[in-house]
Amino acid sequence: MIEDYKNIIKNFTALSKVPRGSGHNEKISAFLCGFAKDLGLSCTCDKELNVIIKKPAQNGGAGKPVVLQGHMDMVCVEEPGTGHDFINTGLDLIFEDEWVRANGTTLGGDDGIALAYMMSLLEDKEIKHPDLICIITTDEETGMYGAKALDAGVFEDASYLINMDSENEDECLSGCAGGLRIDGRIPVNRATANGRQLDITVKGLRGGHSGAEIHKGITNAVRLLARILEELKSFAGYTVLSLSGGEKDNAIPSFAKASLILDDGFDRSQIEGYLKDIEAKYRRREKSISITAEFKDETSALTCTKDSFENVLFALLALPNGVQALSPDIEGLVETSLNLGVFALNEDEAKFNISLRSSVLGEKEFLSGRVRRILEKAGGTGTENSEYPAWEYKPVSKLRDAYAKAFEKTHGIPVKFNVIHAGLECGLFAKMKPELDMISIGPEMHDIHSPKERLNLSSSISLYKTVEELLSTIE
Repeated sequence: MIEDYKNIIKNFTALSKVPRGSGHNEKISAFLCGFAKDLGLSCTCDKELNVIIKKPAQNGGAGKPVVLQGHMDMVCVEEPGTGHDFINTGLDLIFEDEWVRANGTTLGGDDGIALAYMMSLLEDKEIKHPDLICIITTDEETGMYGAKALDAGVFEDASYLINMDSENEDECLSGCAGGLRIDGRIPVNRATANGRQLDITVKGLRGGHSGAEIHKGITNAVRLLARILEELKSFAGYTVLSLSGGEKDNAIPSFAKASLILDDGFDRSQIEGYLKDIEAKYRRREKSISITAEFKDETSALTCTKDSFENVLFALLALPNGVQALSPDIEGLVETSLNLGVFALNEDEAKFNISLRSSVLGEKEFLSGRVRRILEKAGGTGTENSEYPAWEYKPVSKLRDAYAKAFEKTHGIPVKFNVIHAGLECGLFAKMKPELDMISIGPEMHDIHSPKERLNLSSSISLYKTVEELLSTIE
């Protein structure tokens, strides 16, 4: 492991011991408040458990306050069978050379690194900086609920806001897409079925962030399993006992599983051969893919009627998924996309959690309507939730110019400016206080929102030095 700098690695390790999954912010919020109290700093915690810590200017720092911002919650996804208790247990970190990851789970580098940065800046007595306002929000990953609950007064008279929720060191973001979640439901009927049980499991897919990585051609495990079930009908009759996949609407599912009751007369070797063929077909893009079939004993169970499941399968196959349009203004930027992140076939209904994003309001509204129309055609409903606005790019930005100078001084190369397809809380802040000059930055992270997530420690330290330079020179 590389040598620590300003306690960044130490602080990241300490906060990783605190459970902080979305919807369970009590422990991490209390941890941050205790950290500020030990330093003798002003700290408030609102009803949504957002934490606001203020540190006075020091060592000649002047000018209006600068807001440092990140979110405390993390996406909780684990490898199948890991059994990690995200509510009560911290993460098991593994350090490998310049990288850190978690053992069998997501790492929470998104957005734990922002917390570690703020902790280091708050305890540092040597750096020159203006008044700092650290705003650490809750439940960003499930709908930005903490940010939505903030009062514009928390920004005081600050002109600049540095969001630290990005994952490419050489990139500075200046805009992002807006989005929403659609919760779909289709009712199902069940009847007793007798036959041989077959469990089909799709696993080992790459997974990833449904915004920042939606353009990478990552296979959606739920959608792949739906294809398998559709094609299986041509040579084996069955009814469905259970079907599920994915854990978070903003993560591309890396696994899915179905339990079927087979009709009489199936050919086991034909089923196994088909699954082997489709696994080979997808291995070109998903090198670790595994599609397995487990044949169990004869059983009697309540399964979805065939007519009932046809509605569900129609929706799984017909719903759009992935990139829908590229930006006509910025080469390579995804303009509109959606992701089926979670699917579960419960006792009396099928539930869909879909994350939809677009930098164009009209396209977001049209795509949402299209999704809801398909769900209605399948006999179900779709409800919009967790909507958040886009953060529009500003042609002129003093903060962006200052950051470009700081980055080139600390890295020796120019920084790249970009707009991202993922959602950031900056869109909400821009709506609350339009005059805020904002950027979003972060060190190198890979495979966020998946158990393969890892954070580069060398990058974390070098970018922190850029933040130090920026704060010491900003006017």
